[in-house]
Amino acid sequence: MTQSRPTNPIPLHLWVLKLISYVAASLLFVWPVTGWDGRTAATTAVPLAFALAHYARRFNLRLLPLFAIALAVFGLGLKANQILGGPAWVSNLLGAENVLMAGNVSMFGAMTLAAVFSLRLLAMRFPTMGCVEAAAMMAVVVLSFARHRDSNISQPRLFAEYAFSAGYDPRMILRVIGASTALAVALVLMKTQRVYRTFSATVTLIILVVFSFELANVWFPDHEQDKKPPIKQPDEEGQNQQNNNNQNNNNQNNNNQNNNNQNNNNQNNNQNDKKDDNQNNNKSDEPESLSFAPHDWPKNNKPLAIVNLLDDHRPVSGMFYFRQGAYSYYVKGKLGKASNAAFDADIPRDFPNERQEFPCVPPMEGMHALVPMLISHIQPLPDPLGLTNASVFEPRPNSNPNQFNRTYFVESQVLNSGLLITKFANLPMGNNAWSAEERAYYLAGPQDPRYMQLAEQILAETEFNEKDASLRDLQIVKLATIKRWIEKNVTYSLEADHTRAEDPVASCLFGDRKGFCVHVAHAMTYLCRSIGVPARVAKGFMADAGRPGNGSGILLQEADSHAWCEIYIEGLGWNVMDPALENSDSPPPPAPDQGAQNFFSEQNRTDNDDVDKDPPPSEDERIELPKFTISTVPFMVVLTLLAIYAVKIWRKTAPYFASAKQLHRVFYREAADQLAEAGFVRRFGETREEFAARVSTWAPEFSVLTAAHMRKSTTDNGAMDRAAWLQLKSSLAARIKSHVRPLRRFIGLSNPATCLQVK
Repeated sequence: MTQSRPTNPIPLHLWVLKLISYVAASLLFVWPVTGWDGRTAATTAVPLAFALAHYARRFNLRLLPLFAIALAVFGLGLKANQILGGPAWVSNLLGAENVLMAGNVSMFGAMTLAAVFSLRLLAMRFPTMGCVEAAAMMAVVVLSFARHRDSNISQPRLFAEYAFSAGYDPRMILRVIGASTALAVALVLMKTQRVYRTFSATVTLIILVVFSFELANVWFPDHEQDKKPPIKQPDEEGQNQQNNNNQNNNNQNNNNQNNNNQNNNNQNNNQNDKKDDNQNNNKSDEPESLSFAPHDWPKNNKPLAIVNLLDDHRPVSGMFYFRQGAYSYYVKGKLGKASNAAFDADIPRDFPNERQEFPCVPPMEGMHALVPMLISHIQPLPDPLGLTNASVFEPRPNSNPNQFNRTYFVESQVLNSGLLITKFANLPMGNNAWSAEERAYYLAGPQDPRYMQLAEQILAETEFNEKDASLRDLQIVKLATIKRWIEKNVTYSLEADHTRAEDPVASCLFGDRKGFCVHVAHAMTYLCRSIGVPARVAKGFMADAGRPGNGSGILLQEADSHAWCEIYIEGLGWNVMDPALENSDSPPPPAPDQGAQNFFSEQNRTDNDDVDKDPPPSEDERIELPKFTISTVPFMVVLTLLAIYAVKIWRKTAPYFASAKQLHRVFYREAADQLAEAGFVRRFGETREEFAARVSTWAPEFSVLTAAHMRKSTTDNGAMDRAAWLQLKSSLAARIKSHVRPLRRFIGLSNPATCLQVK
């Protein structure tokens, strides 16, 4: 027969605190995945598991069989729906709805019972294993809210919907949950046996948690500053060649003017040419180009930026294109960013510290519109973005540092119509003001002849009816024909990986014809260049025109990352030429949560709707100040004072409610508190007997109290009843009243720190 084992039982108050913490964690875990039947079963299983763990510990049952039984119960719970719902006679007997309910109750009840029982028994048998309980509780919270990280405030759905409907910032609620979790973990680890210590420890923990919460909210914002990754500069062979040609021309003019210096100039030119060649040969940096690896194009709904359109605009193409960068410099088989500022001058190279205007073509009457917008980054982005074509970038004050990383104003010059209209039919491709070198720059492409052959084949095989036959030779029609061919013959696939090929674009276009936006954008650009149309690849974000709904906010997420082709048309500038593939092997990206979009849009609109505001000071002039609000410090001071006064009141009232075993301790403590309020405290290194002897000259009652306290504490003899202790306490209070002035007593009574001086 198993013998019961005497143990120090967990006090009822501490048992209740631990039970509440476990119930809260269990409900948090099962709430999103079951209904009220499963939640009720999980809640009921927690106290049952506590009781079973207590009796298993009391009778010192062996751990291995207990854990084996718990594992079996957990497994049965995991398979409960299959066990109960498998046989047809069970469904016929109980009904499908009752079987489903029974399965939920069995599953969540059994699994919660097994898990809580195992954790409790482990912590009771091995006190140091209480950390496992704490880790499990923290894991429940982390797993429940992990989808909310990276400002993905629309997840988890149930939590986000409540926050949005109540008008709260979900991240603030998340901080409260984190602080509450820290408090619950501390309560689970608490081992104190006395009620007053549990109370004081809980109050202290609450103060620390609230204080830490405030500090985290003030000193640790949600976002870091934008961190722009280092850009690999492209090979400057073309630029160096141009510089060398200019240098040679200058030298030739000098030779004509002064024949005597011809040999010296030629020698210097040869030395310079050799120096430039050596520099080019030693230069290993490649241009910053887009990645063709599928894993570099995430397709989740992590929010990155919010765009508030300050004027109504809906693109005729059905899509918003927010350009962030351009890739036009063809070198070493890739399209990279141009290092020469003369190319792609319409693209900002960094975030502006003051208003900057970028070149755009003169707007055609009735064909162009200026669209102002306010953009705030939710997460750090390496480059600014704006609706194509952006003509103005201007920094703006960030009115919501806890929500946004930075804010700026953009004004874009957009086309109000499509490209396939009669007015644009005869416009030449390219800019008439370009030099031959600039035009060649935007026409450079792979030496692979298959690109030109495919473009010519597409144009030759496209049939036109007799009415439209005259349009065949128009450049814009040729581009539309190539675009349409790509849409029909290339399949969208996020699993397509052509990175091992020397030319990933050719591997896609002339191979399996499967790829994603970066393949399609490059393919369209190379085909355009092969027939003499200046083109480049742009990168940024694409959003459906219906995304703003009835509002003005457009939430951009990682899934909106996109690359597309742009062509240059005289009088229209750079324009989007983006094939929309008809066939797809990959699911569409998740749409942004409307609640999250509305929330960020409202936050971005605060104090920022006026487009004529003065820009903020530059980064060099801006002084970062601590973000303490006026109410933070007073709130923490008042809360701390209230907690200390609560402890002080408890110490004064405890003698009337303490058990007989604690009378000697609480009465002595109250007497020491009275002396501290009168200005008499035990000195450092002074024993209790020495302190009593020092004050006995005018308060002999304290010597009697001290002797009784020490006798009971050390020998457990000489216990006095409550009446005797109250008599000594009253005599001491009367003695203090007769020897200490009223003002001094009032100051001591009001001083919240006197109880902290008692040793």
